Amino acid sequence: MALRGVPSPFATGCSRTHFRNLFFLNSKSRFLENQWPSRDNQPLMFSGRRRVGGRMVKACVKLEEKNAPETGNEWGKVSAVLFDMDGVLCNSEELSRLAGVDVFKEMGVEVTVQDFVPFMGTGEANFLGGVASVKGVKGFNAETAKKRFFEIYLDKYAKPDSGIGFPGAYELIVQCKNKGLKVAVASSADRIKVDANLGAAGLQLSIFEIL
Repeated sequence: MALRGVPSPFATGCSRTHFRNLFFLNSKSRFLENQWPSRDNQPLMFSGRRRVGGRMVKACVKLEEKNAPETGNEWGKVSAVLFDMDGVLCNSEELSRLAGVDVFKEMGVEVTVQDFVPFMGTGEANFLGGVASVKGVKGFNAETAKKRFFEIYLDKYAKPDSGIGFPGAYELIVQCKNKGLKVAVASSADRIKVDANLGAAGLQLSIFEIL
């Protein structure tokens, strides 16, 4: 699918990537109240909540009807929604940083959760390796660190049905499916973490067409 630029119906500062027939929600997205009517002026609303800037805000997305004609001022035909996992469906970014701190603590290296922020969303090897490089950790083994990271993360921070899903995430997915849209989840994380996060959020893998 070719990437094409489209006028954004969201407030200034919102992050959106729109492929033809695909709507992508990532962790940099800010959901704000917007009016975006369908052809018959009846908005199709998909709503949820997430924490932005220290406060919980309502996620409110208005999608054109699937079969709306495509013009220069419309998003046109949308058939699928691709959700980022960390920071969109799952409130897991801070938990990942805490697990990273635990990993380095076992190595005898003092780090803070803020040290991991520049490496969020880049995969666990770089997430841990980037901090190790900045801190000058000698003999750092990314695979060994990743293995321990997952052990700590799954045992301490992402237990099944532990409630790490953002309020409204499940309802948003269901509304998309009820409107005939396919839904998928994407992540730079290893599959073991994807499965753990979705399980901790109470989201069944079968709800997604693609993982």
